[in-house]
Amino acid sequence: AIERAASDFGALTILVNNAGFGSTKPLSRFTDAEFARLLAVNLTGVWHGIRAAAPHLRASSRGSVVNVAGTVASRPTRGEGPYAAAKAGVVALTRTAALELAPEVRVNSVSPGYVATRMTQAVLDDEALRRGIEGRIPLGRVGDAAEVAGAVAFLCSPDAGFVTGHDLIVDGVSVAKPSRTITWQVVQAQDFSQACSISMPCASRLSQSETPGSASNV
Repeated sequence: AIERAASDFGALTILVNNAGFGSTKPLSRFTDAEFARLLAVNLTGVWHGIRAAAPHLRASSRGSVVNVAGTVASRPTRGEGPYAAAKAGVVALTRTAALELAPEVRVNSVSPGYVATRMTQAVLDDEALRRGIEGRIPLGRVGDAAEVAGAVAFLCSPDAGFVTGHDLIVDGVSVAKPSRTITWQVVQAQDFSQACSISMPCASRLSQSETPGSASNV
């Protein structure tokens, strides 16, 4: 995909690593395979994208990489151990890549908070849950996907020409408030799909539906 993009466009100057999925249950109930898959999609995929794109981005002398992490990287919630570890890894990988690829390539990450997407729709359709979530966000509402996209676009633009190695948090300043779980309820069931939690912000992965993005959206 990277080689084709570089060929089709004549050059490659921007890489956005946006693949991801999550699931929630206690650490002791994740299998080795489940843990490995969460890291493979959310962290290893980012590394693959950077490694494949780096020669093209360096050749352009003005390359920009944006990796999508999450506020769970700095403020983990119960039930999201593997996902939180992977996203924390994305932030660390971002900073390492920023050091190694400078000065030709800038590398940053964006950490969204609670954002209205298909993954969060089931929770946000419940008025009581939505009020609880929005009550923990100082701006009083959940975010919009376009607002996250705007942050990504800024980091890719010349306006961010002196910004690299930075994790831009887009969360309505919810990470600045004391952590308090809205609800923690684990269904003690053998079926993996029945083990779930509802907390802020991990309710976005309440269901087992997986909506990965592209590991390299150019």
